[in-house]
Amino acid sequence: MAGIKGNKKHANSTSFSSDIMMNNENAEKWTFEDAKEVFIKIYENVISDNDILCLQDAYYVSNISHTTFYYLISKYPVLNNIKEDIQNYIIRKINKCTLQGDFNSTGGIWRMKQLGEKDTQYQEVNSNNTHSFKKPPKIKRIKADE
Repeated sequence: MAGIKGNKKHANSTSFSSDIMMNNENAEKWTFEDAKEVFIKIYENVISDNDILCLQDAYYVSNISHTTFYYLISKYPVLNNIKEDIQNYIIRKINKCTLQGDFNSTGGIWRMKQLGEKDTQYQEVNSNNTHSFKKPPKIKRIKADE
């Protein structure tokens, strides 16, 4: 602990990892093609490995550090699209396992929301600028003897 407290240079820095990447000559050697290839490899690993159920596992299994992963997204914002595809595939796997009963429902839903899954709400706006929520249609009940 003394070593951590004694490092005054980064004691108040909130982006220590980012500072290292920005001043790292090796980090600046990443080309878009190299970065895209790494992100596609991560995506392919998520598809092929059923044990990858979070983004952190996805890039660590692919031997990419957290810092490098987010550095490349900041350097090439289009890679965020592949990251979203990775997250969506992980959500799909969690959803499927939850529906099949392999995962606890509450935990599965919570995990999917942590990965970005959202509940949809439907709303109508009329010409008077008032809002009303759509109600589900009424189901006509029939008697058993009909």
